[in-house]
Amino acid sequence: MADDAAWAVRESAAGALRSFLLLPLPAAAERVLNLLLSVRRRDELAADLAD
Repeated sequence: MADDAAWAVRESAAGALRSFLLLPLPAAAERVLNLLLSVRRRDELAADLAD
């Protein structure tokens, strides 16, 4: 039973990774930035990129 649960977790993680890797590069970069940066930092970065 534990093996089945472990495989289910692995399959889920692999599916998430697969869907992330299939994103177009700008969407993938945006996703990573949204996960890593605070709201304030994102606003500063957006302002810097807009210049």
